[in-house]
Amino acid sequence: MRNLKYLLLSTLLLGMFSNWALGQDTATLLGTVTDPSGSVVPNATVTITNPATGVTRTSATNDVGQYVFPSVQIGTYELKATAQGFKAHEAKGVVLNASDRVRMDFQMAVGATTETVTVEATALNVQTDSGEQSSLVNGKQITELATKNRTIYSYAMLTTGAANLNPDTQVPVPVGGASGNISFNGNRPGHNLYMLDGGENSDRGGAGSSSILPSLDAIAQTQVLTSNYSAEYGLSSGGTISSVTKSGTNQYHASGWEFFQNDALQARNYFNSEKGEFRYNIFGFNIGGPVPGLKDKLFFFYNQEWRRLINGTNINQHVPDPATYGGNFGSTSIIMPSGVDTSFMARNCPGGVLPAGVTPGQKFPNNIIPACMLDPNAQALLTAGGKFGGIFPAPNNGTHFTAPVSLPNNLREEITRIDYTATTKLSIYGSFVAESVAQNIATSMWSNDNVPSVGNTFGNPSYAGVLHTAYAISPNLVNEARFGFNRIFIRFSPNAQLNPADFGITGLNRPIGLPQISIGGSRLNFGGPSGFPQGRGDTTLDLPQWLLHSRLELRLTDHAAAPPLALTLDGAPDAPRMVLDINALESYLGQHGPGRLTARPGTTEPDNPSGPGRPAPDQIMSPVR
Repeated sequence: MRNLKYLLLSTLLLGMFSNWALGQDTATLLGTVTDPSGSVVPNATVTITNPATGVTRTSATNDVGQYVFPSVQIGTYELKATAQGFKAHEAKGVVLNASDRVRMDFQMAVGATTETVTVEATALNVQTDSGEQSSLVNGKQITELATKNRTIYSYAMLTTGAANLNPDTQVPVPVGGASGNISFNGNRPGHNLYMLDGGENSDRGGAGSSSILPSLDAIAQTQVLTSNYSAEYGLSSGGTISSVTKSGTNQYHASGWEFFQNDALQARNYFNSEKGEFRYNIFGFNIGGPVPGLKDKLFFFYNQEWRRLINGTNINQHVPDPATYGGNFGSTSIIMPSGVDTSFMARNCPGGVLPAGVTPGQKFPNNIIPACMLDPNAQALLTAGGKFGGIFPAPNNGTHFTAPVSLPNNLREEITRIDYTATTKLSIYGSFVAESVAQNIATSMWSNDNVPSVGNTFGNPSYAGVLHTAYAISPNLVNEARFGFNRIFIRFSPNAQLNPADFGITGLNRPIGLPQISIGGSRLNFGGPSGFPQGRGDTTLDLPQWLLHSRLELRLTDHAAAPPLALTLDGAPDAPRMVLDINALESYLGQHGPGRLTARPGTTEPDNPSGPGRPAPDQIMSPVR
């Protein structure tokens, strides 16, 4: 029951300080420093260093021995804790991933500060500071694990609770190509959220897909959050797929690659007479390192990748015989429709009446439709030219048209990232992605077309950028600001253009596309894309939002001698989120007894508990018994 009381209390505290914010692409490192007897060590100095970049940050434990480093860039770190009268304690190989809350506690040994105790961090840490359910794929796994389509979706679908609803082969482009049709824990795919470097990367009109499909070789890690994750990811109710781009380090690195698939390496589909053309090439390069003269300060990373896909579509469709275009159907019986206004059917015939022998509901004489009853616009379409001489290809397999249709799909992508450590307190990074995409579709997309009479090109250049700053106002207070930009253009261009004058349309001096046409009897569908505008542009802005990371204290006002219990505060100034260690609270109350809890800002100088803090009214909590 006592544990339940503490859990309820902490839930109330969290509810009071709930927050919705931009997703985090950084980590939080925290812990407690104690002596050999388990008593806390205040005023201990804790330093973290990223050996790859040389970036160092320092903090001090408060009067209950706790320290916290919020907003730490992902990477592998070395930690060092020092205190007067104790040996220095080092921990190496501490891995921080996006959104992590990693706890590293130190138990100091008595001795001279010139002596050092070194430990290697464990490869697997049990998450005790968060109840989120997630999976992580790091850059090494992304680079070395073979996947068929080489997209972030290939790794997201490996997450526990994920149901893959995607086709076997996907076009390696974001909008209109590869699909994020993945359900997490039964949620709708359209409720998933995609993020890149902490900024939104979702196609708002694409039902749960990303607007940018970054090169896998530019990704440092991808984390898939499926449940119990922080409220800062509360924009969608499904899974949150958060990727972080690679950064430069103090060493120059460059790499190049090519992945390919080819129909020469594949077997023929059993139901097709021949293999369709298949060419799939992904190639590019990376380069990153320090900016000359600014080692340990300014780093760059640049990626460029090209993706080329030709995926032959095997079409097997019944099509009309060109010999019947003039109205002569030979031995095939053709019946004059009934229930149709005869004046309309005979509008082009002499006198506006049906030719002799033509009766509604009866066969046309000799199975020939009189020339005056053939619609001139339909005749113009049948002989409109193009690669098939008209809107239909001629049958080449009995009454069917059977052939592989191959068209190219191309993407070129550039990714740039800059990281700058201005001072030990101020860090800035920014990333920008530009994609140029040209898809060629044999049968018009989103239209149920089944003959390659009219296809279309689909161009969708996309852009995304993030600018992030973090400033340590004091050891207890960090301010973050982030701006995100996401822009999608969608442009359709049908590959069959018609002359308006051929159809009696005047005053229009440019080619026109073909509308969507369905012929029910023969189940033919062709024409331009249906149900969508011929182009659109979407812009998503993640406006600057300031996030505070601070330290609060809990005090038992009924016990003046009781020391304070430190907490961590994260979130926006107007809606902070409190993070409380349940075990620490239980131990604190068990040691000092029941009473009334008071929350107040922690001091800005951890080594001086009575020193000046940020003045603010105390927050009184309910009594705890």
